[in-house]
Amino acid sequence: MPNSRLAPYLLCSLVALHSWADVASDIGELLKKGDAKAALERSDEVLSKTPRDARVRFLRGIALSEQGRTPEAIQAFQALTQDHPEMPEPYNNLAVLYAQQGELDKARAALQKAIQTNPAYATAQANLADVYGKLASQAYDKALPLDKNAPAVTPAPAKLALVKDLYIGSRPAATAANVPPAKPTPVAPPPTAPVVIAAAKPQPTPEPAGKPAAPVIKPPVVKPPEIAAAPAKVEPPKVVDSKALPPMKVADSKPVQAPALPTKPPEVKPAPPPPVTVKPAETRPVEAKADAKPQAAHADAGRAEDEEITKVLHNWADAWASKHVGSYLGFYAKGFKPPQGLTRSAWEKQRRERIEAAKKIDVKLSNFKIKLDGDMATVRLVQRYRSDRMDSSTGKTFQLERVGGHWLIREERVG
Repeated sequence: MPNSRLAPYLLCSLVALHSWADVASDIGELLKKGDAKAALERSDEVLSKTPRDARVRFLRGIALSEQGRTPEAIQAFQALTQDHPEMPEPYNNLAVLYAQQGELDKARAALQKAIQTNPAYATAQANLADVYGKLASQAYDKALPLDKNAPAVTPAPAKLALVKDLYIGSRPAATAANVPPAKPTPVAPPPTAPVVIAAAKPQPTPEPAGKPAAPVIKPPVVKPPEIAAAPAKVEPPKVVDSKALPPMKVADSKPVQAPALPTKPPEVKPAPPPPVTVKPAETRPVEAKADAKPQAAHADAGRAEDEEITKVLHNWADAWASKHVGSYLGFYAKGFKPPQGLTRSAWEKQRRERIEAAKKIDVKLSNFKIKLDGDMATVRLVQRYRSDRMDSSTGKTFQLERVGGHWLIREERVG
C-alpha cells in the first residue's frame, strides 16, 4: 500500500483501535468454535465499515476456505499480499490453497515469497518441504512408466499447515488493530545430519634456512700398487789403474779424478695412488627451504582471519540472543544492504520490534565456510534459531568487510 494512502487510514483507525481489536478477536473465536458461516457474516459486516482492516480480511479468507469456497479464499489472500507484501501469513495460506488444488508450482512460489519476507518463519519452511516432497512424487510417477522394473512408491500425504491469524506485534503499523499475536503452532524442522568438522592437521614446522647437513661419506679403501720386482743391483765400475794411462799434454796437466762410486742402491718411490672421485650426495636447494617461511606465515595469517571472523559472528549471535539491540545493530556496516528494498532506518525499526517482541531467543551458528578476498570475506553457515514463537534451522550467507581493523556485516541473505 503506498504511503500516501496509508497515512489517512492510520489516522482514522486509531480512533476505533480498541473496539475493532475486540471485533477481530470475536471473529477468531467464532472460527475456533467451527462456526465459519457466522465468522464470514461478521467479517463482511466489519469490512463494510473498515474495508482496509488487514486482520479482519485475513480472518475472512480463513472463513471462506473452511466453507470450501476456495477460489474466493484465494482471491482474498491474493489481495492481502498485494496490499501488505511484508506479511508472510497471507503467502503461506495462499500456498496451502494452491496445493489443495494441485497447483504445486504456484504453492512453491508463494512459500518462497513468505520465507523472503521472514527467513525465520518455521511454518512456511515446513510447508515448503511438503511441497517439494509432493513435486518429487509427481516426478517419480512420470518416470515410473519409463522403467517397468522400478518399485511402486506410495507418496506420503502432504501436511500443509494453514495459519489461522496474523502476527501483528513485530510489523510496521499497517493494520487496524494492535492485537497481541496468536501463538503459532510450533513446527519441528526437518532433521539435519550432524555436521562433522574434520580437525585440521598441524602444519610441520619448516626447518630454518642454513647450510645442508654434510653427507657422511665413507672413504674408499685404496690399496698401494704392487712393485713388480726388487730394484736391480748396480755393479760398481772397475777401478782404472792410473799408471796405465797414457801421458797427458801440458794443457791437461791436471790429474783426472775418478768419479764417485755409489755406495747404496737408488731408492724407488712407489707410484701415487689414482685419484678417487667422490660424488656428493644430492641435497635440496636452500631456496626451497627459504620459501617455506612466507608460505607458513601466509597460512597462519589466513587461520587468524578465519578465527576472527568466526568470533565476530558468534558475538553477533550472542547480542541477538541477549536482546541487546544496540550491540546487535552495531555489527552491521554503514553500507549494509537491507532486504526487500527497505531503508536502513525502516529495517532497524523492524528488527528492533521483532527482537523485543520475543520473550526468549536462542541463536546457534555452525558449519562455517569462509572465503577471504583481501578486505572482503564470504561466510556460509547454518543458523539454528529458537524462541517462544518459532524454531527453525536455515542456511545463511554473509558478506563482511574489514573497516578500521574490524569485520562488519555488509550483506546477509538466506541460502
